Amino acid sequence: IVVDAHVDVQNLKEVWWRVYNNIDAKHDLEIVEGPLDVLDHSSPMAKWGAKLGIDATKTWPEEGHSREWPDEIEMTEDVKKMVDEKWCSLGL
Repeated sequence: IVVDAHVDVQNLKEVWWRVYNNIDAKHDLEIVEGPLDVLDHSSPMAKWGAKLGIDATKTWPEEGHSREWPDEIEMTEDVKKMVDEKWCSLGL
């Protein structure tokens, strides 16, 4: 998984948020077939198989993205508190 430089790769919630919100499956997923490590048992054939690459970076016009990329928004602490209270009142 490739993310933009400002993304905290140690924060899995943030990384997965980028994956779910930034990828276009047609352009940002790459399946590559080739040799595997002998200890990689994910493939039905020993030492040969495929791997998946995910580009979760912001897409640029030079990559064919014609729409303006939206600014990131962040909830204020007041909004987070209000949402947390609503979850509790809904039994979630």
